[in-house]
Amino acid sequence: MSKVVRLGSVGEAIDQLNKKFEQGEIEGLVLCIKNKDGTFEIGWAELSYIERLGLLEAAKGNCYYAALCIYCE
Repeated sequence: MSKVVRLGSVGEAIDQLNKKFEQGEIEGLVLCIKNKDGTFEIGWAELSYIERLGLLEAAKGNCYYAALCIYCE
């Protein structure tokens, strides 16, 4: 089962990922990074093609839900 965790600032996100990595909790990773110069980077590690697509769909679904439920608790 999956769990959605919303992270605050970029630094907080990096700290949270580093903590999870050090504890051995991360099995795979998909990253999308927006740079200040307007470019972006995408990467992944330790995931099959299907796992990468699944994580991207989960992220897309979460963004869609958040956009529709801005007042939901």
